Amino acid sequence: MKRYKVVTSQDTVFWGGSLNSDAFEERLNSAAAEGWELVTTTTVESQGFMGERHQLFFVFAQDAGA
Repeated sequence: MKRYKVVTSQDTVFWGGSLNSDAFEERLNSAAAEGWELVTTTTVESQGFMGERHQLFFVFAQDAGA
């Protein structure tokens, strides 16, 4: 059985609408050290108060026993 974790673009890796690649790399390495593996990414677009909004989702998985 697997467990899943979702990290979004609001979870400290993005500032001002742009990707901070160093922070994102650190987040990926941290998750990997905890036994998480990146499974997929997806983008969600929605209408917000200030116009169109794009949010990225990163899905991680790990074996339940880890």
